[in-house]
Formats: sequence, structure tokens, C-alpha cells
Amino acid sequence: MKFDLGEVLSRMWKIGWNHKVLWLWQMIPGASVIFVFPSFFIYYPVFTRLVKDPELQIPIEPWMSISLNSMVFLFMLSYVILGIFAQIITVCGLVEIEKGIVKISFGGLFRKSLSYFRRVFGLYFLFGSVWTLIYLGSVSILFAVRKVDVDLLVVSSIPILCIFIPATLVGVSVLELAQASVVIDDKSVLSAISHGWKLFKANALNALMLAIILYFGMNLLFSFFVGPFMFLVPISLLFLTRLPDPTTIFSIVFFIVAPLVIILPTLLIGILVTFFQSAWAVAYMRMNRNLNTPTGSEETLTETGI
Repeated sequence: MKFDLGEVLSRMWKIGWNHKVLWLWQMIPGASVIFVFPSFFIYYPVFTRLVKDPELQIPIEPWMSISLNSMVFLFMLSYVILGIFAQIITVCGLVEIEKGIVKISFGGLFRKSLSYFRRVFGLYFLFGSVWTLIYLGSVSILFAVRKVDVDLLVVSSIPILCIFIPATLVGVSVLELAQASVVIDDKSVLSAISHGWKLFKANALNALMLAIILYFGMNLLFSFFVGPFMFLVPISLLFLTRLPDPTTIFSIVFFIVAPLVIILPTLLIGILVTFFQSAWAVAYMRMNRNLNTPTGSEETLTETGI
């Protein structure tokens, strides 16, 4: 028996809309951008010199390179760690909601997520490593072909893309199901991957349809809401370059333009990912139920007689 795709999407909407505390957790990873903001002040002297003379060739000094790389590394590390916690917490919240708990605790979800962090981190690290190797292998092949014949590059890239795109959809589907398996059924990394693959094979068509709807649909929504701001940014920057005072330009960029470009999209991504993660967790529970292998939350419901 296949799971009902329409019911999964309907349940996703109800959970995501009625439990906005989950939005907050998904927005937190993006808040790590505050670690990058101090770099604006570090480069303020360079910024003022560029405003006064846009053609000025400024050498990259060691302290500039080190500070910038440190900021980027700190941002990426904090984003990954907080992002994993946000994913786990969303699934934990869904389990409580499916149990019938009306109000879920912000701090309580975090405490529950701690026991799953290492396994989910390992899961992402494993999948990320595999996809990095696949990507590097594909790029190496295309680079070698390019050296032989540029026209052959176009021809050879088509079958690679035809394989890569479906493989990506399958990979992310299994990854999301495996992550839900770790949190909901407390499985180990390898056991979760095996179980996620088993569920995917039994529900391949619906799982792929769900992946396509979620990824492309949410990308379209994101582009629809954020697109106008991305269009206004270059226009505003062109206007700002005509202002005579570098301090005024810096203040407008830091306090107005940067929040619109960085913080607003981050908040929207947090909301969309809440719906996205809820959909996969619901799909996992429905697939599991159809295979007659009750999830951890369902076992609890049976034991308590609910």
C-alpha cells in the first residue's frame, strides 16, 4: 500500500502553520550570519577608500585575508551545527504533535535533540562526502573532455546531467527518510540509511513526486517573495555610490541593505524548511505504517492506550 501524497502535503501544511514555534528553530541557523557582520567594521577603512576612488587597486594584506576567511569559516560551522539541530528539533516536534500534544516546548525540543545530534551529523557527513566525490568525478571527466574537444563537452554533459539530477532526487529522498529514521525510531546511521532505502524502494514514485514538489515548489515561492528585493539591491547600490559621504553609505549598506539581502531571505528560508522537514517526517511515518513496522511514536501511542 502506497502512502497518500495529498494527505502528507495536507498534514504538512497543518503542522507548519499551527506550530509556528518550529519556525523559530529553523530561523536560528540563519541568525549565525551575525558572526559575519563584524567583518564589515574590519573592512570599513578599505570601504571608505573604495568609495572615494573606485579604481583604486588595494593590495590584499595578510590580516585582511585571515580575518575574512575566519569569519566565513565561523559562519559556515555555526550554520551547519545549528542547521542540524533545527532539522532534528522539527522532527522531534512532529512526533509530539502526532502524539496529540497541543503545545510543544521550545527548550524541551532542544533537550530531546541532543541525543540524536552525533548520528544525524554523521549521516549528513556521509552523504555529503559521497556527493562531493561524485561531483568532483563528474567535473574531472568534463574537464578532461574539454581539453580534447569543446563541442564534445556539450554532448557529454547532457547524459551526465540526465543521470545527476534523478540521482540527486533519489539521494535527498533517502537522506530525509534516513534522518527521520534516526530521530523517530532511534536507529544507528547505517541502519537508518538501510531503512530509508527500503522505504524509498517501496514508495519510489510518490517519494520522487514529493521531492520534486517540495524542492521546486519551495524554490519558486522563495524566488517569488525574495526576487523583488534582489532586483532593488543593485539599483539602490547604484544610487548610493553617488552620495558624497562614505560613512552614510556604509551605514545604509550595513543597517538597511544587508538586512534586506541577508536577514529577510533567512527568515523566509526558515519558514519554508519547517514545512519541508515536516512533510518528510510525515511521509516517513506513513510509509513505515504501510510496511507494518510501527514507528517509535506509534508504539508509545499503543502502549499508553491513546
